[in-house]
Amino acid sequence: MENQAFRAHLLLLLGGRFDVFAFADKNLRYQQNLADRSIAIIELRTNRWPVLKALEAGIVAAANTIRPGSYTVINPPQLSA
Repeated sequence: MENQAFRAHLLLLLGGRFDVFAFADKNLRYQQNLADRSIAIIELRTNRWPVLKALEAGIVAAANTIRPGSYTVINPPQLSA
């Protein structure tokens, strides 16, 4: 529960200061009410640097095109459906 309160506070602080929040916590969307948020959220399905580096172009493209308040997931190739 303490982590949930921290995440809620973090999202509150980020809203209005940043346009996009990218993170590698697949539980955020289930633990937080993301409705009515102005910040766009990109969920990275891994936190492994070599994989993230390989996904750099896709992450940048998502950050440049995502709409305020939206939520998108970027899967590494081995996790894609």
